[in-house]
Amino acid sequence: TLLIFLCWSLACGEYRLLPLTVLVASFVVQCQLAFVPPSLGLLAVGLVGLGLSLRSSRGEAEGQRRAEAGRQPRAARRGVWRWALAALLVAAVCWTPPLIDQIQGNPGNLTAVLRTAKANPPTLGAGVGWHAVVRAIGVPPWWLRDPASPWERKHEVRASSGAFATISTIVILLGLLALAVAGVLRRQAELWAGALIALALCAGLAAVAASTPTMRVLAETLGYTMWWGSPAGMFVWVMVGWGTLATLAEAGLPRLRAPELASVAGVVALAGVATVVAVSERPDYHRPEYRPLSAVYAGLEQGIPTQRTVLLIGSLGNDTFRFKMAARFALVRRGIRPLSPGKDVRLGSWYEQDHRRYDCVVYVKDGTARPAGPSSAARRSSRARPAGSARPTSPGGPARLLASVKFDEGGGERPVTVWSAPAGCPRQATGAPVAG
Repeated sequence: TLLIFLCWSLACGEYRLLPLTVLVASFVVQCQLAFVPPSLGLLAVGLVGLGLSLRSSRGEAEGQRRAEAGRQPRAARRGVWRWALAALLVAAVCWTPPLIDQIQGNPGNLTAVLRTAKANPPTLGAGVGWHAVVRAIGVPPWWLRDPASPWERKHEVRASSGAFATISTIVILLGLLALAVAGVLRRQAELWAGALIALALCAGLAAVAASTPTMRVLAETLGYTMWWGSPAGMFVWVMVGWGTLATLAEAGLPRLRAPELASVAGVVALAGVATVVAVSERPDYHRPEYRPLSAVYAGLEQGIPTQRTVLLIGSLGNDTFRFKMAARFALVRRGIRPLSPGKDVRLGSWYEQDHRRYDCVVYVKDGTARPAGPSSAARRSSRARPAGSARPTSPGGPARLLASVKFDEGGGERPVTVWSAPAGCPRQATGAPVAG
């Protein structure tokens, strides 16, 4: 949302926002691959608008050049270049870590992104992309509704929308095109740039949904890659409302005290939206996890000393799989390195077992039965070590219960237990990485 308004301001000539825009854009793009298409559209509109605005300003300054001996235009140009240089320095800082990863990784993350972009798997197609746009801005839009679950949108975009939602979407898109044309004809950057940004957000949302592969696991990601459709749809509605009032004001509405009317209308609309959201709001989807996770964190903190390396094994179902992620986070935040058997491209090489020593095994599992020992995957990884490499520690002995909780997400209580084997990690860390 911040990037949207920064790029809109850039397009209106606010060149001092260049460093902040580069910082926010770098953060957004590196957060999630689904943010790349809309971010590129936003930056394109912002930078093109900034160039046009600066060119227009130079033209207007030509008339003053003789009177002021050219001092003011040159000073303005120097100011722009200073802020542009600052933006380049910010970009260098933000993108140095990905470049280091690209050099040291095998493959680097940027290479993996390029491979993904070049891959040509079957995708969900333009129909799903259009449905995403209709859900985001058609009546009623996503941003005005409280979904029943975090995964609801992956189903919504694959189903046909109602006639009213479709018609309202077409009307809104045509309205944005009209505002863009009006802004160009009137040379109002705030009007045409805002309208183009709104259209770029719609195009980006459609592209992300349409390009999602049909593979079951990847198609499921629509459950979270569509979440940014809410702020995108909100901005579209803000732009249509504000742009319409601004256009009417140019046609003579100022005689009817347009600024005051716009302010009152904005306050009333905000209060109405807040009321609708408050009435329909559901409890936090993750609230049932908070209390059991607190007990899991306490058990790990008491049972696993800091600065250790552990083998983290999870035996969890679809309803409880997040407990392993939470356990990994709880360990890492205390300086503990949690290894996982095999290779998991989602985590990175730092978490791979890969013949590294570990001090003990941590189990996160469904049920209350005591774990029998390291999983078969961990044993296979241990047997497959290269000749001459050090043997990974494989702790034996009975496992110690660190935490036992009950998780209830509405479908009945599910016991989850956390164990360590042997009965406690040694006081002296032995989990230094070894060659392999």
